[in-house]
Amino acid sequence: MISVAERALKSLRAALSHGDAGRAKVQDGPTLSLKLQEMLAETIYLLESKLPANPASPENERAARRVEREMRAYFKALEGAIPLEQLEMIYYSHVETE
Repeated sequence: MISVAERALKSLRAALSHGDAGRAKVQDGPTLSLKLQEMLAETIYLLESKLPANPASPENERAARRVEREMRAYFKALEGAIPLEQLEMIYYSHVETE
């Protein structure tokens, strides 16, 4: 089911995509001024930032950076926990060969 914000976003995008050279036409209506077009673009940005699954929302970008830091720390700790020079010996001590 499409939310109200997604429907509004879709109609605003459609309004901005009809037209040329800084002006847009809404179906057969009058052309939109550049100021109105900028206001619509700002409204689209605000709506997009509130959509829960939008990867470009500020909240989701912060979450992505946090996960990246946590994963970096995890793999760095994992690298220190298993000495790479002993990895082959550890592997063959636990794997049966034919």
